Amino acid sequence: MNNFQYYKTIIFSKILRKGNSYVVSKMRETGMKIGDNTHIFSNIALSEPYLVSIGNNSTISTGVSFITHDASVGVYLGREANSDICGKITVGDNCFIGASSILMYGISIADNTIIASGSVVVKSILESGCIWGGNPV
Repeated sequence: MNNFQYYKTIIFSKILRKGNSYVVSKMRETGMKIGDNTHIFSNIALSEPYLVSIGNNSTISTGVSFITHDASVGVYLGREANSDICGKITVGDNCFIGASSILMYGISIADNTIIASGSVVVKSILESGCIWGGNPV
């Protein structure tokens, strides 16, 4: 959803006293797969929301970016070529994604994982129950 839609959704969630569950339900309507009891405090604005899957009982903190699409290779291959790279982003159950983190396309994050604030996740994290942080992870 674009910024206007996101802030409108935030305002309605407060007016209707539905909290974060209202925001999450609106994100589901865009095509994202979001599990039960998951809290999202970022505007996950994507051109391919159907490429995002977030498990149950997870939290996405503020300022987190999900990057499902990269057209930068078009600089070298030319825009006429199939130069766009797209990929799924999967976040498991019971995960916490820290503030201002960036999750790149084509990654999976295992259940029970914490991603530290400001991290850039460029590869899958397959080991469950770990804390990861850095730039890049």
